[in-house]
Parts: sequence; C-alpha cells; structure tokens
Amino acid sequence: MINRRCAVALLTVLIVFMLSTFLEFAAWSEQHGETAAAATVQSNEKAMEWGDPFTQMAQYESPQHQARKSLKTYPCTAVDNTHPAFRVQLCSDGCKGVFRIERIGPGPGNGSLSDKGSLCAPVKPLSNHSTTEQWIREHVGPDAFMFRFLGPDVVMGDTVFLGGCTYETSFELFSVGSYSVKADLMYVDYDMLDEYNYHTVWPPLLYVPLIQDMKYSITCKTPSPTAAAPDSAAQAPTSAPLANSSGWCGDGLHRGRWLGEQWQPVDCNLRHTSRVAQCLKGKKVAIFGDSHLLRTFRGLRIALDPTFDDNSTQIPAIRNLKTATSFYIPGLNMTLTYIKAPFMFYSDLKEGKMCCEVDVEGFLPQYDFNVLGFGQHPAAGCCCCWQDGHWPFLRYVQYVHRLMPLLKDSLRRRKPVTWIGVTAWQPKKHNAKTRFNLNGEKKSLDWRNNYRLSMYNRFAYSIMQQNGIKVVDAFQVAYPMMHTTKDGAHYLGMVQKNIVHEVLNALGAWCDELGF
Repeated sequence: MINRRCAVALLTVLIVFMLSTFLEFAAWSEQHGETAAAATVQSNEKAMEWGDPFTQMAQYESPQHQARKSLKTYPCTAVDNTHPAFRVQLCSDGCKGVFRIERIGPGPGNGSLSDKGSLCAPVKPLSNHSTTEQWIREHVGPDAFMFRFLGPDVVMGDTVFLGGCTYETSFELFSVGSYSVKADLMYVDYDMLDEYNYHTVWPPLLYVPLIQDMKYSITCKTPSPTAAAPDSAAQAPTSAPLANSSGWCGDGLHRGRWLGEQWQPVDCNLRHTSRVAQCLKGKKVAIFGDSHLLRTFRGLRIALDPTFDDNSTQIPAIRNLKTATSFYIPGLNMTLTYIKAPFMFYSDLKEGKMCCEVDVEGFLPQYDFNVLGFGQHPAAGCCCCWQDGHWPFLRYVQYVHRLMPLLKDSLRRRKPVTWIGVTAWQPKKHNAKTRFNLNGEKKSLDWRNNYRLSMYNRFAYSIMQQNGIKVVDAFQVAYPMMHTTKDGAHYLGMVQKNIVHEVLNALGAWCDELGF
C-alpha cells in the first residue's frame, strides 16, 4: 500500500514538473520566435539597401533564355496520355521547339482544391517580404516541372511561366537521332519556393509523370550546327555571341549538352588545359567555399598535377578540415589552396562541423586568382545553419552584396575573380528529416531543390556579370547528370572533371584578357 502511495505521489510530482517545463519552454519559444521574426525583417531591409535584386534579375538573361528568342513558330500537336490535370502540346520542328503546358484541373498534392483559379494562383503567403513573393508569383508560377531529353545528347528543358495556368518548356537538340522525353511534375502550390511555411513541414516532392507514356520520344533530323568538341582545335563558330573572336568561350555562361561522358559547350570552345596551365605557372590560386568547392579543388589538382594520386587520401574531408589546405605543384611552380568558407563570412551561430571558420575578407588579397561560390548550405538549412532555419532569398542577396566590395577590390588589384554557381540537386524523397531548432520549431534538415538553387544562381550570375566577374555555371553542367551523384549533391568523376574544365577555361579567359 505504501509503495502504491509513493508511486502515485512520484507520478504527480513528475506530471507537475513536466507541465511547468512545457509552459516555460512555450514562453521561451514565443519570445525567441518574435526575435527571429524581427531578425528576418531586419535582414530583408538590409538586403534591399543595396538596391532591388529583382530588377537586376529581370534584366539578366541566361543563355538558355536568349536562345528561346530565336525559336520560330512551329506547328503544334497534342501530346496524348498526359496527367489528367494538365493539357500538353508539342510545338517543334523535331530538333527545337517548346512543350506548352496548361493546368486544367486539380492534381497531385492539391486534390482537395476544385477551383481552377486557386490552383493557378494559390492564396497562401510565400514570404515575409512582399517583393520576394511578387517575384515568385510573376516569374515562377505555382507548378514546377523537370524535362530531360535522353538520346545521342543529354539535355534539359528550360521552363518559363507565361502567367495564369500556362508554362512553356523550350529545348534544342544538337545530334540526329531519337530522344526519349521524361517529363515530371515536381511541386505544386509554390512549395519549391515557399519561404513562409517551410519550417513546419517537409515540402512534398511529387515526382509525378507529366507525360505518362514512358516510351514517348521525338526524332531530330536536322540539328543545329555545334562547335568543336572540348580540347580540339578551335573552330570559329558560325554564330557565337558568347565567344570571343578566337572561338574560345568567354566564361561559363553559355549553353551546352552532354555528348557521352563529355560536356560540350554550344557556339564556343573550352580552352585546352595545357594552355591554361602555362598561364598559371608561378601563381597562387585559391578556392573558397563549402564541400562542393573542395571537390572542385581536388579536381583542379588532378587536372594540373600529373603526379597526384587520384585514389590517395591526401585531401582531407571537409569535416576534418579546420580552415584551409594547400598543395604545391612542382611542374608549374604554383600553389593551389582551398579555404573552408561555406558562408563566406564568420558564422554567428554555435560551432558545428560545417560552421565557417574563415572570413574571406582577410584572404582574398593574398592570391593571384580567386575562385568562390556558396549557396548549398543556406538553401539546405542543415549543419550549423539549421539553428536559425533556411535562409530566405534576401539573406542570400545580403551576403552576396557583402562580398562585392571585396571582389571588386580584387579586380582592381589585377587579381581575377571567378564565381562558381551552385550545382544542381538530385530530387529525392528520402530527405524529409527534421530537427527542432532553438525556438522549438520543427524544421526540415535539408530543403534544397533546383528551383530554390536556380533563384540563388540567377541573382549571383546577374550581379557578377554586371561587375565584370567571370562565372562558371556549374548548375547546367550537373543538371542533366544528377543521377550520377551518390548523395544528391556532391559530384565526382566525369561531372566534376567537366566542371573543372569550365573553371580552367574561365581562368584562361582571365589570362587572355589581362595578358598574363
């Protein structure tokens, strides 16, 4: 009897303690949640002090969008066996054209919605910043698609939002042959760019076939002319608005396609590795960024140093790297350095295995060539940045703007700067892991997707190009080969080799421009 009374008393004390703790935590969470919201607004206002990034993005046209302007008006035919929520037409001459997509009813992820208007313009808030929300609604649209063309070449479609419920995915094929077309609906209701509701649930990745005929294909009979293959003799292209007079690519902002295991630019040629290596003799080259840039650093070492053992463990994993690692390449009398800077500047968060240990500000002047890039961790919301959630777009803008005076100062010193875009992310459903942040909110551990990363890239490319900084579009190189990555994000082997070739070409373009 006594034991029973003791057990009841102990249980009562435990319940009271748990209730008290819960109430204290709720009050603490509310207080810190308000602080976090205020910090977000302050960050948004700070980003806008530098100018309107959306106007800048609107003025930037990617090579893919420039190519879209050359498309003619092609005859259209209905595509059969599509998802019942969409009507799809193919307008093409067989080698180039567009898929025109129109939502005609509810579908996966929003089956409870029956009104077409709410499907085409969901009323849920998307961001704490009205200008970000306006950009997403006007330029992206609520539905996200992915088109992949697999045949003699491998290319990806480029989708634009036409307004209402209509989209167009343009494509251009460069080799004669039959191409299978894989078209998928990835997200609905703006889930891919939702900055407002992301912290409560994992955005549902649908991966639903838009064209349900798995054998659907198109045949290209008269492809467009292409430039010479990489590392071959330069051939002046017939039309090369993005190449200089010699036919070499100006930087990495150009179209391309995968031909076998080689990435081949369209309308220009990549410089020979041996030629660029001669320019780098006696130079100090630095690469700043996260683990993705560490892979590029490794690839550059392999490309420039024939004595390097590709299977060795000389390059440490980023989790074991405190600040930096360097290698001297005897044949070129040059130094290649990687500097761990996942966010470019010191993190104000608690230490973690990926937290930034180096501030780029003190390092940039020390090197002859600087290569930088970041964005994976802000988009993912993982490692040390998960504590204050995924970055809203304007916070990324703020950090890039913070970099610009340093990059322009480097250019004034005749120390060239090259920007590497964020690589494509392999869509997969098993990333829906969650953690509780310091505010007690349940947040997804990793929330990268290609629409979010492309928005980062579009802004970064626009401001870099405006300020004379050469860009390597690593996203478009990796995008058609997403299936080759083992963890969804990091690329080795042939993909990294071809990204490295683009980086070397950009360094070579600097050498030609500055007369090194």
